[in-house]
Amino acid sequence: MKFYTQSMAVVAALLLFLSTFAFADTIAEDSKVTTEFTLKLPSGKVVATTDGKDPVTFQMGKEGMMPAVQAQMLGMEVGDSKEVTLAPAQAFGESDPKAVQAVPSSKIPENLRQVGKVVSINQQNGQTLQATVVEVGEEETTLDFNHPLAGRTVVVEVKVLKVE
Repeated sequence: MKFYTQSMAVVAALLLFLSTFAFADTIAEDSKVTTEFTLKLPSGKVVATTDGKDPVTFQMGKEGMMPAVQAQMLGMEVGDSKEVTLAPAQAFGESDPKAVQAVPSSKIPENLRQVGKVVSINQQNGQTLQATVVEVGEEETTLDFNHPLAGRTVVVEVKVLKVE
């Protein structure tokens, strides 16, 4: 009976030890995750992808992947893929009309005074802001400081490569 009890204790310890490996490949709130992803518009137009590039590694709960995508990744395992559709508020935010501002055209280099061009604006505090030219006039040029995908629904495809 003593041998049986000791054997059962060893088996239980072994099962407990092995079970930690079974869950190591499942994404939890504190996991470090390596993934391939594609960000696209509902039309299918690809905006960003890791296809042909290095995968992305990030810590769950931190920056590196949109929080709404991270929430959908909880419980996924290595090899799993998922497609997540995000409303503007879950992705890059709604477009803010206050972020569209007119500036003197003389402040914008001539080669960037074209609708659709992206300009960098240096602020007094040393930060640089990106803006898209939306209208060009002789006196004023209108810039949109919203993220280019603000106000847009996006689709994110992820594939889990590694979980630590």
